[in-house]
Amino acid sequence: MVPSNRDQRWPNYEKRKAGLLVLLFTHAAYAIGATGAEASGFIAIPLVKTYNLKEPDFDPPNSLFVNGGALYGESQPDTSKLLHALNLDIEWDDYGYLATIQIGTPPRDFKLLVDSGSADLWVPGEGCQAGDGSGDCGNHTLLGPTFSSSFRHSGEFWMVKYGSGPVAGHIVSDHVTVAGLTLKSHRFALALRESKHYTLNRTLYDGIMGLARTVGWNHNLPSLVESLHGAGLIKRPIVSYRIPRAADGRSDGELAFGGMNPAKYKAASVVTLKNIGPIRFWEARMDSIVINGITLRIGRRSAILDSGTTFILGPRKDVALLHTAIPGSRFSDGLWYIPCHTEVVLSLSFGGRAFPIQPRDLRATPLNKDDPNAECKSRIGEMRGRGGSQWIVGDVFLKNVYFSTNLEKNEISLAELA
Repeated sequence: MVPSNRDQRWPNYEKRKAGLLVLLFTHAAYAIGATGAEASGFIAIPLVKTYNLKEPDFDPPNSLFVNGGALYGESQPDTSKLLHALNLDIEWDDYGYLATIQIGTPPRDFKLLVDSGSADLWVPGEGCQAGDGSGDCGNHTLLGPTFSSSFRHSGEFWMVKYGSGPVAGHIVSDHVTVAGLTLKSHRFALALRESKHYTLNRTLYDGIMGLARTVGWNHNLPSLVESLHGAGLIKRPIVSYRIPRAADGRSDGELAFGGMNPAKYKAASVVTLKNIGPIRFWEARMDSIVINGITLRIGRRSAILDSGTTFILGPRKDVALLHTAIPGSRFSDGLWYIPCHTEVVLSLSFGGRAFPIQPRDLRATPLNKDDPNAECKSRIGEMRGRGGSQWIVGDVFLKNVYFSTNLEKNEISLAELA
């Protein structure tokens, strides 16, 4: 998910991310818990897919502070062969993915939206309130001194703004366990004022886990993967994603720390790409877009690979050209529609290798599910407010590949799924 400092103008049903992440970590004192890692080779916990909300569930950008209000006061294992991972599970219809980590003493589970498009982690705090003063932060798991004896409050102000509204609070520290690896007195963000979207009971995550780079990020604190690597808990600062699909009915999603899981991809298909994003993002050169064997003439393009974005968003002219190459597509009132039964083969090419998207991943909500010839909303839409050569490539594509980022080498790897 990419923080909102621009106008995306994406249709209501396709708001970019249900929420975004705030990952604020520092190299403090660490202790390690890697139970079972030596035996299993990797540790897995669920990642769950969320959904997008309707327009009334989003607040105006500055509504967080409408009514003001004060924020409340005051020996390591050998990691050379280990892969530590969280299972990625799906909920709803492939709109967002969650992983569960543990925070505090005693440790409590927090469900976090996993986002390669931002660099912060945050969870809701004790006393958290909706920014417009309409109530508390819903039925989400909260963190604070009442719930954790190891919780420490720094008093440092923190805030981030997303497309679905701002979140604000303080920087705090507590014990954080990710895939069996424990960071003690770890610094991150605690949300005490949240925009409406985050406080809803039907928002299925408690906070956000950002896995982008921290270069150019607001708070100049290391990301989660930087902290795990700096503490010696993982040998390499690598995060790898196997994003699942609800329609497959399998629990095969995975977020892996420290390397790529060879059971999840075809080794001969790996392409490694230089990250060309100057700040934060994991961005690669995109060679071409191919539809039914025909290469579109769109020129030099790049793609931000963003696990926190459900759809694929591109420049208006590119998106129009793409859809006109899909038989039966049409444009109406700012949206593109495609036949629900389309079997078009659309591929994105990186590093000289074309990676096809399954046709079922291109279609969203049918206009009339009882009509066998019904049209569906397309999951590829136009994005305004960015340069004409840049795409944001989300889960529509990432469900079809194995995706990995290497912070140390500043590289991105893509591969065909095993």
